[in-house]
Order: sequence, then structure tokens, then C-alpha cells
Amino acid sequence: MTQVQRIAVSALLPLVLAFPACAASQHGGPSPVATRTADGHSTVEPTPDMASPALVPPSLAPTAESPRLISAALNEITGPLSARANASGVWTGSEVIIWGGAEDELSSSARSFRDGAAYDPERDVWRPIADSPLAARSRHTAVWTGSEMVVWGGSHAGRGFLADGHGRGFHDGAAYDPNSDSWRTIADSPYGWTENAASVWTGTDLIIAMTDRDRGRGATLRILAYRVGSDSWQELPGMDAALASETWLGWTGNELVMRNLGKAGLFRMTADADGWTRVSALPGDLPTLGNLSWTGSHLLTLALEFLGSDNDPEYGHTLAEWNPDSDSWTLLPDPEGKLGTDPLRTVEKRVVFLDSGLAYDIESAQWWSLDVPSTQERAYDVETAVGNSYLMWGGMEGDHVPPVATGVIVSPAWPAE
Repeated sequence: MTQVQRIAVSALLPLVLAFPACAASQHGGPSPVATRTADGHSTVEPTPDMASPALVPPSLAPTAESPRLISAALNEITGPLSARANASGVWTGSEVIIWGGAEDELSSSARSFRDGAAYDPERDVWRPIADSPLAARSRHTAVWTGSEMVVWGGSHAGRGFLADGHGRGFHDGAAYDPNSDSWRTIADSPYGWTENAASVWTGTDLIIAMTDRDRGRGATLRILAYRVGSDSWQELPGMDAALASETWLGWTGNELVMRNLGKAGLFRMTADADGWTRVSALPGDLPTLGNLSWTGSHLLTLALEFLGSDNDPEYGHTLAEWNPDSDSWTLLPDPEGKLGTDPLRTVEKRVVFLDSGLAYDIESAQWWSLDVPSTQERAYDVETAVGNSYLMWGGMEGDHVPPVATGVIVSPAWPAE
């Protein structure tokens, strides 16, 4: 990935502005979620006014010294599953469970899968898992609840957004228990899956956010909550949205946080609220991009600034941190200014940027340089933290090429605590 210069923040010093972020580790903890609202459901449209961002001292800002260099090992893995893209993967604390996927999302004759396997990275051992009661599918949602993998939604390969002819995919789901190697079906949702659906696990509920096409009326961002304890669904307040706009979600422990490409800024909502409210804007109204990561007390995301001209476009990126208690932001620029647009990958107490060769330690607020062996970039793959390492499996290693059945585990040599 081409590296770009970091965002210029010198004009903000000596005060640094705190910036919102909203996501959690996908499988090691709560993950971001979003759901759509049903037709006629009472929704609260956020006001267009943005609150002025609060100023905070740069006490957590990293120093301008050159970051420490951390080496990383790269181990290749193979397994019993056939090559596929858009499969799901969850980390249980001892195994990565991979299920579903498709051999080619772009072909109408492509095959989807309904099989899966579990991988133990400590022993480098795979085991098959029991057959699922669900139909073959890809691009579905999967979360780890602490005892089960809950799978919901998705679509047939090649049909994508129009899986049922009306812009929706599967309504059904199932839960897999690795201890008994068994599945159970869950209640059907009131709406079928749609493209760009996002999800998050709150500790008790699976939250789904997705953009639903309303014929003749644009689109609605619908939010659904699956209550595992009662095996039931509830629709939460949503909002108007752009067609097929991408959504990111996060859970702070008592609030949902959401960013949708069809809306400016980020939004927050407590579990018992009747609508979304806008969080404070970034310094200079900087836009955000990419996914969100919850640290346990703050949310992290990327901020983007246009530094060039129309004839010579250039962009800068910086890590941004949002404090939900004070609704304030802090910019955390890396010392060398080489942060790119690669996604935030949370590994234990650190955020890793593999393409940029960087890692940010949350507790010490320090940046480290990562010496990662070169590997082929992937898309539509399974990605999850596995302890202090990071696993990537399957997916496609280029445009218009078949998916692969191999993976890698990146294991940085983190300093002793």
C-alpha cells in the first residue's frame, strides 16, 4: 500500500483535540453494530448542528522521538477448507472458527459454502465442525458470545444485494457450541440481510445495522437487536441513509456508536434511548474513515485531511481518540508521519497497522515501528486477533482472481511488560 503523509496538526498545538472512534475488537470483545428501523417506526433524525469539539491537554499524545522498532514473525497456515472469500471467523480464546463463504462473489454460477472448521494456533491443528442447519451463504454476520458462535444473514454468492429479488438476503441464523460440537437455530429476524450490514456484540445482544432500500423513498438505516437470552429480535431507532452506504459500529459498554457514509460525523445512542445524537466534531471538522476500535475507555478511528490541490491531490491520516464521557477528541499522530489508510486491527492492548508498519500501544500511548515480512495483500478474508498475534485466512490476493485456502499469522515480538 502506498504510504501517505500524516495529517498536519501543528496548528492545533499546544492543545490537542480529542476525536471520536467507535469500534471494538471483532472477536476478542465487543464489536461494532448497526441496524435498520422498520417502516413507520418512530425515529429521531440527528440535528445538522455539530457541537464544538472540546479542547483537552495533550497528556496522552506520543512523543516526537523515533518509535521503537519491533520485529514480527510471519507463519503460513494451511487447512482442510477449500478456497473461499467472505467467510466468517471468530476467536474463542483458544480456536478460530471459520464458516461459510463463496468461491466467487461476482459469478452468478458461483458456489457458496455451508461447512466450517476450527483452528488451534497454539498446536497448529485443525478440526472439522458439525454440519450447520443453515443454507450455504457468504457475507453473513458472525460473533462470539463467550460460549457460542452466532451466525446470521448473508446471501448467496453472485446475487449480492439482490439476494431475494428485493434487496434482502437471509433472515435466519444459528448458534454453534464448540464444546458440544453442535448447532441450534435461532429466531428469524424481521428483515433480511442487506449489503454493507455491520454488527457488534454488546455482551448480551447481537446488534445489526444495515441499509434498507425503501421503494420510491431512498433508503433507511435499520438497527436490529437479537436478544440471545430470549431468542427474540427488537428493532431499535434508525435514520435516513444513502443507498447502500457503508456503516461502522462500536459498543462502549453502555452506548452504541455509529458512523454511516451517508451521514456526516458520528452518532451515539444508549440502549434505552429513543434516537441517535451526534457526537462532537473532529478538529476542523475533519472527516473520519475506516473502522472503529474500542480500547476499554476510548474509541479509536482514523482522521483524514486533504493536503494537496485538485491537480495534485494528497491526503494525510492520523489516529484519533474519542472520550465518550467528555465527548472530546485527541489526535495521536505517529512520529514519522507514515500512517496510511490500512484498517485498525486491535491486538490485545495495541492497535496494529500492518500495511503502514506501525503499532500504537494504548496503555503507554507510544508508537512502535513494525518490521513485518512482506506478504500478499488480501481482500474479503477472515481476520481476527488470536492472543498477541493476528490471523488472516482465505480471501482474494488481487482483483478478479480466485480466492485462496491459505493464511498467515503475524506475531510481533512485543516488549515485556
